[in-house]
Amino acid sequence: MLPGCKEKPMTMQDISTYQSEYQGSNLEFGAKYLPKLLGPHFKSIEEGLGGNQKKEIHLVYGGNTALTFTDEKEYQNYTISFHKLILLRMALLLKVCTTENYSLSLSKPFFVKGETNPETEIQEFEVLRTTIPKSKVDSILLKYKNWNVLENPKLDSETWLKISKEIDEAWIVELNELSRVSLE
Repeated sequence: MLPGCKEKPMTMQDISTYQSEYQGSNLEFGAKYLPKLLGPHFKSIEEGLGGNQKKEIHLVYGGNTALTFTDEKEYQNYTISFHKLILLRMALLLKVCTTENYSLSLSKPFFVKGETNPETEIQEFEVLRTTIPKSKVDSILLKYKNWNVLENPKLDSETWLKISKEIDEAWIVELNELSRVSLE
């Protein structure tokens, strides 16, 4: 394409502008703006009742490659931290939406441990799913309002560790199949 041309990162002002355009439809709003926020990680958004019969927005995100360049423990820690960051970014944008819970799923191609058939060695599957009350995420975002959720955090920073701990205490991990992932 054009040399030196790249997509402008989203700003808090962009988020505010998008939120001012909310017309009452969670799905339309999410489908229009989450791809802008999450880029190629966005897969789909759905709305319905969760397992606890509460109104829920469900986001599916992921990538399109199974390759990784870290060891298993580091990969799991990084993946869970990235999941939390996607959750916070989604919640920041969808703060104007009416729902009780956010559900978030990571679905992408993975190398599967123990597979001997090359046709099934790489599979796309949901590997991590969490649910958290919208009110809890909103309170975390408010509490840490001076922390920029649109920037990638240092995973060992004091603020990120505090935020991460609060998310751990509030969310329900419904599915964690990270142990099935073989790193190649």
